[in-house]
Formats: sequence, structure tokens, C-alpha cells
Amino acid sequence: MSNLPSISSILESGEALTSIRNTYLLVKLTFNKPQLQKTDRKAQRDAEDANGAHGSLKVLRSLWAKHTIDPFTTVENDARNYLRSQSTSFGEYQLLHKRRFFEVQDVIVNTYFVQRDQLRVQFGQNYVDRLRDAAAAQGNLFDPTIYPDAQEIVSQFSQSFDVYPVGDMAASFFAGIEDDIAQEVASKVQETTVRTLQEAVKEPLARLLEIMMNVHNKASRENSRIHDSLMAELEEVTALMPALNVLDVPVLNEMAAQCRRQFLVPVEALKDKASSTRAQVAEESSAWLDALGVDTQENKEVTSPTERRHASITAAEKIFEQMRGF
Repeated sequence: MSNLPSISSILESGEALTSIRNTYLLVKLTFNKPQLQKTDRKAQRDAEDANGAHGSLKVLRSLWAKHTIDPFTTVENDARNYLRSQSTSFGEYQLLHKRRFFEVQDVIVNTYFVQRDQLRVQFGQNYVDRLRDAAAAQGNLFDPTIYPDAQEIVSQFSQSFDVYPVGDMAASFFAGIEDDIAQEVASKVQETTVRTLQEAVKEPLARLLEIMMNVHNKASRENSRIHDSLMAELEEVTALMPALNVLDVPVLNEMAAQCRRQFLVPVEALKDKASSTRAQVAEESSAWLDALGVDTQENKEVTSPTERRHASITAAEKIFEQMRGF
């Protein structure tokens, strides 16, 4: 295989890494809902007395029927997953490339926020029915006095997409700190920032490994079922790599570009178990992963997406531990 990025090329990459300050924004997606659960002390005492247990239980009563809250949860999860796909985690925030900001904001606000606003309005319009659903779900535990009126409950379904600059830690930041502890605080700030940034650098590598492990797993197993989304995911991850690669590590962009050239094939060709394309993708993806230290024989046996995600994170961490310059 030509131009295959080997593990040594990653480990020995010594190019200067760019600053994220002028390239990225910190964004945070927040959803608030009315109180969903309440401690039920009577039910807790009854359960403890019935079982001879004291101080060992915490009984929470769901205030709303599950099916009335599930639509909100679905929209919120879809929005978070979309934002994660377009950005890189940075502690409790996401690092979003400035070039992608307006497109991402448009989707968040004009798709997911609009969907959630519609659900919120419907919830308020059908508030009496929602209370009936809650009463039916809770039976004798239902207490109507703890529920606010419809207008208040609707206002509690709030949402925000907040944006912050990635700034410097200027000298003035430490002006109010005693000299004898200023250096200690500065060191701790630096340590935390570096650790968080390391996680942000590992994440796009883990994403690329995960999708390539999935491609290899599907192409190399005779009885695997290949979905149309397989190539769509590869296309998205590789196309977004320059925006997800927050420190612009050159080899990550090169790896993504190579994956686009080499493995982004028509999904119908992969579905054909006898096709030469499927056999070639299986062979070359195996070599690609082997070069990065992934056990491809073990990967063939992985059928759970959760297992594969965990394995990709572990592989990325092993590679990252050996990288120089961080």
C-alpha cells in the first residue's frame, strides 16, 4: 500500500502545532426541563420498614409519565449528537471551528430548537392531559399540589446555545492572587488546560479509528450486514477532520485524506460479498489498522458499537502516549 501512515510517522511528527485561540470557539448546548423527579419520603419509609432497612434507600417518584417526556429527550439527544459530530470535546464545552459556526448554529437553532419549541407549546396546550397521564402513572402517589400552572411549566423548558472565545491567561488574571501562591495557581491552570487539550487532540484520532474499525469489521466478515450509513459516516468524519483537529496535527489530516481516497467506495460494492472492492477494502483496512497497532483479528470479532468505541479510544490513547511534543 502506498503512502500508508505508519506508527513511526506519527511518533516522529515534529511540525509546530498551531494555536487554537484564533481558530476555534468554545460552545455549550444546554437544555432545561421542569423537575422530573421528587423524593418520596413516605414511599421510602414504607419500603425501608417493609424490608428492615433504615437509611439505605432513596425513593424517587417520576412526576411525569415517561411517554410525555421522551419526545423532548429524543430531540435533545439528537442535537447533542449533531454538535458532537461537528466539534471536539473540551471539558464541559465543545471546540467548534469558526468556519463551521454559522452552519452548526443554523442547524441547532432552526432545526432542533424549533422542534423542541413545538413540543413545548404542545405540552402546554395539552397540560390537563399531561397531568392526567402523570396521575395514571403514579396512582395513589399522585399529588396535584406540587405541580405549577401551565404557563410556568412551559417556561421551564428552556434551551441555549452559548458561545465563548478561547482566550489567553493574561498576567492580569493573577493580579489579585498573593505572590506566594500565584505560581502554584498558574501551574494548576496550565496543567488543567494541557490535560483538557490532550483529550481534545485524542478525540478526532479515536473517531477516525472507530469508523475505520467499523469499515474493517463489516468488510472482513462474510455474514456482516452493511448499512448505507457506513460510508456516510466515513465521509463525514474524514471531511470534518481539519475542523476537528484542533491543534492541526498534520498527520491526522493526512490520515483522513488517505481514508477518503482509499476507502470511500460505493456502499453497494461493499454489500456484494463476492465483489473485489469488498475484498480489497477488507485487506487494506486491515493493513491500515495493523500499522496503527490495532489487533485486526480481535476487531473482526467485535460486533457491539459500544465495544468498538471503547477499543478505538484505548487504541488512540496508546498512540497518543507515544507521541512527542505534547
